[in-house]
Amino acid sequence: MGDWTAHWDDSSQAYYYENVVTGETTWDQPTDYDAEEQDDGGSYHSAAQSPTHGESSFGAVEWRLHPEHDTACLFADFVAEYGEADGSSYWDDALPMRPTTDGTVLTQQEFFDDFGDAAGLAAWEAAPTTFDPDTVNNVDPDGSDMSAASAQEKVQYWRHKREQAHQARTMLCCVSNQTAC
Repeated sequence: MGDWTAHWDDSSQAYYYENVVTGETTWDQPTDYDAEEQDDGGSYHSAAQSPTHGESSFGAVEWRLHPEHDTACLFADFVAEYGEADGSSYWDDALPMRPTTDGTVLTQQEFFDDFGDAAGLAAWEAAPTTFDPDTVNNVDPDGSDMSAASAQEKVQYWRHKREQAHQARTMLCCVSNQTAC
């Protein structure tokens, strides 16, 4: 049998993996995990059966862009809005998001918009697939303190600040070039 075993986590509704030799745990299915060897009460687990949408022991979670609200959401947000079956389906169809180095959670296209195509792709590929908003600076230079805010509020706050900066750059470009926007 391989070194990895899958364990179901009820609170996040996802599998996590434990290396029985090293004690290491991860939400991402290890490349050397053998689903055929894992027996969890009569059913075998594979990556296709378990979306990685849970919260890790480090507080990092996977974020997706809600297609109707244009907001960064957790799996639980989709389930709360649409129910378990539809929420899971909408989650699977939603655009994945990853954090930038300053903690703003963006889609792949937004990485390209902010950094350019080549640098955006490199930054997207280097960014972790999960993110804990408490790991970044919670105090904005304008004095706003997000320390007590929820993870969702922090992610939305920094996305809103990014959008404001993007709009300001666009306006400055339009004014300086005197072209229609």
